[in-house]
Amino acid sequence: MKRRQRLLSTQADDRGAALLLVLIVVTVVALAGAAMLSFADTSLRTTVALRDQGAGAYAADGAAQVAISELRNGSFPNKCATQTGDPLSLGNATNAFYQSAQSSSSALNAYVLCTPDPLTGTGVVVSSANKPADAIRTLGNDAGVVGQDYSKGAANKTVNVANGNVISESSIKTGSNTLAVTGTGVKLQAKSVGGCTGIFAPTACQSGTVLGPPTSYSAPTDPVSLAPPPVCTSTYAAFRPGLYNTSHLTTYLNGTCGMKSVVWFSPGTYYFDFTGTWTAPARLVGGTPTDSADKPITGLDPTNASTLSKLSQLNPSSAGACANPSDQIAPGVMFVFGGGSKVDLGSRKLEICATYSATSVPIAIYGPTTPIPVNGGTATSPVSAQTICKLDTCSLFQTSASGKAEFHIQGFTYAPNARIALTFKNSVGQMFSWGLVARSFSLAGTGSTPPDAFVQLPPNSVSTSYSVMYLSVWVCPAGASPCNSGPARLTAKVQVTGSPAAVTVLSWSVKR
Repeated sequence: MKRRQRLLSTQADDRGAALLLVLIVVTVVALAGAAMLSFADTSLRTTVALRDQGAGAYAADGAAQVAISELRNGSFPNKCATQTGDPLSLGNATNAFYQSAQSSSSALNAYVLCTPDPLTGTGVVVSSANKPADAIRTLGNDAGVVGQDYSKGAANKTVNVANGNVISESSIKTGSNTLAVTGTGVKLQAKSVGGCTGIFAPTACQSGTVLGPPTSYSAPTDPVSLAPPPVCTSTYAAFRPGLYNTSHLTTYLNGTCGMKSVVWFSPGTYYFDFTGTWTAPARLVGGTPTDSADKPITGLDPTNASTLSKLSQLNPSSAGACANPSDQIAPGVMFVFGGGSKVDLGSRKLEICATYSATSVPIAIYGPTTPIPVNGGTATSPVSAQTICKLDTCSLFQTSASGKAEFHIQGFTYAPNARIALTFKNSVGQMFSWGLVARSFSLAGTGSTPPDAFVQLPPNSVSTSYSVMYLSVWVCPAGASPCNSGPARLTAKVQVTGSPAAVTVLSWSVKR
C-alpha cells in the first residue's frame, strides 16, 4: 500500500515548469527587442543618410541658384564667356557655403562650373570693319591755321596717341612738346611741305605726303522731331532723344533739369541746333548706364522720375559709367551738332557711349556737312551744317582755362567742319576712344603729363557672349579639396537673354 502511494505521489510532481515558461517568455521578448532595436537602428541610419542626402541636394540647389543670380547680374567669373568653362567656388574652410541645422551634419562647400554652348555665341568684335584707320585726321587747310597744334600750354609735355594714324591735310606742330604715336604700322603724316615741326617719337612725322582720300560718314537717318521735356528729381535728370533748338537750350539743356548733379541722356539720337553755348552739368552720362562692376543698371526709365535714384549706382570713376561699344552690346547715343552749337565742358565730367555695330563705326559725335531735314515741320529751321570754324572761340567743345574737365567719348567723333580746341590738366585716360575727325585740332596741356593716350583706337579683339550655358554643381565637406571630384551633384541648362539679362532654366537634374 505504501508503494502505491509513493508512485502516485511521484506522477503528480510538476516542479521546473515555471522555469521553462520563463525561458520561453524571455526568449520571445529578447527576440522582439532585438528586432525592434535593429529596426530602430536601421531607421536612424536611414534618417541620417536621408538628412545628409537632403543637405547635399539643398547645397547643390543653392549653389545653382547663386550661379544663376550671378549670370543674371553679369558677375559670374568672366560672365561665363569662355568655352573652357569658368569656375565659381562657394565657401571655404572657415566659412562654409551650407551649414546644416543639425550639429552632427557636416558643413558643405560647393563648386559650380559654367560651360557655354559654343553654337550660341555672339559678341563684340573689333576689327577694321568697324573702326577707322586713323586715330586723328584733320581736314582743314585754312591759311594761318595749324591743322594739329600741340604746342600750346606748358612746355616739355608728351601727348600720346595709340593704335592709329595721325594725319593732317595741312600741318602738325608740337613746339617743345612731344607727339608720341604708337602702334603697329601707324603713320604720322602732314600734307604740307615742311608741315611737320616739333618733336615726334617714336613714329617719325612725314611732311609733304600724298594722302589718300578721307572716309566720309553718312548722317543719321533717325526721324528729327522736337525733344520731349526732361524728367528730373532734386538730384537726377533724364533726357530723351529728339531735336534741341535754341528754345530748348534755355528751357531744358541750361534749365533747371539740365543742371542737376547727374544728367542722363537715354539711348537714341540727339540733334542739337541752337545759337549759343550749352553749359554741361556736373556729370553727364549718355547711353546705357553702368555701375562699378561694368554691369548695366537695371530698372531705369527716362519717363519715370521714381526710377532715377538708381543713377546713384553709377561707376564713380570719370570713365566706365556707360556701356562701352568696344566690349558690350548695348544701346548708346549719337550727339549730332548742327549750326553753331557748342558745349562748354568747364571742369565737369562727361561720358557718352555709342551703339556697337559689327559692320560700321560706332559714331558718338557727328557734325553734319549738309542740312538734315526735319519731319513734319516741327522745328522752325532744319539742323544746318556745322559752322566752319577756324578759331578757338567757336570750338565745338570748350574746356575751362584750368583744364580740369574730364570727358570720355566712347565712340567715333566725326565733325569734319568743326574745330576742337581743348585744354587738359593731369587728365587720366583717353578722351576719344574710337578716333577723331575734325577740321582742325588744338590741345594745350598743363600740369603733369597724362599717362594714357588722349586719343586711341581700340585694338582688334573678340569678346563673345553665349545665350545657352551648362551648369555643373559639386558639393563637398567644407575644407575638402578638390571640390569637383566625381560626378556632379546637379546639372542644369539655362538660357541668358537681353540686357539686363533674363535667365530661363531649360532643364534641371539633381542626383540623389
